[in-house]
Amino acid sequence: MDRRAPSDALGGLIPQARFTTIVLMLINTGLFIATLLYTSRTTGQNTFDPSMRALFDFGAKEPQAILAGQWWRFITLDSCTAEFLHILMNMWVLFDLGAQTEEAYGTSRFLAIYLSPPLRDTSRASTDRPRCRSARPRASSA
Repeated sequence: MDRRAPSDALGGLIPQARFTTIVLMLINTGLFIATLLYTSRTTGQNTFDPSMRALFDFGAKEPQAILAGQWWRFITLDSCTAEFLHILMNMWVLFDLGAQTEEAYGTSRFLAIYLSPPLRDTSRASTDRPRCRSARPRASSA
């Protein structure tokens, strides 16, 4: 019986995802599903795109809210996804490149790389133009 290593699947084209990558994928997907359910309950619409209110309530970037002390938006900012296709692409890239990055740099450096864009973007919240008042998701670091 010929047993191959998991990294040999499809000639190595599909990486073997590591634990932290899988956990991040589950968190992101879970939050997206939660925003869809929240949108369905609050608006009565069953769509694959969450409402702006749901995105705000789940941590989308809103400079005034951040400056008012909602520090948790530093973390949840990167998990707010506004479209179904966006979450699919994010999870594909996270599965592919996240596993490789985690393997190459280790878990702690991988998390630092993954969390640095939302922290950088949120730290600039006070310099946003005042006319940008609607909650908005950020392009993810996946």
